[in-house]
Amino acid sequence: MFHPDDRVRTTITLTSAPSFPPEHAIPAGSLGTITSINGRGEYIVVIDDHVYTEGLNFSADEIEAI
Repeated sequence: MFHPDDRVRTTITLTSAPSFPPEHAIPAGSLGTITSINGRGEYIVVIDDHVYTEGLNFSADEIEAI
């Protein structure tokens, strides 16, 4: 379980963010921060000024605490 302000690392390449095309994917091993947990209990992560939402862009097993 993660908490806001936890630092995390991606374990996969994130490509499905709607704000930028796939050629600008965030590679596995990228560092980010859990910024919040939404009303559905999904983690919101910011990596390189891009926002990712659990369930939309990744699953919880595709990030790890650092």
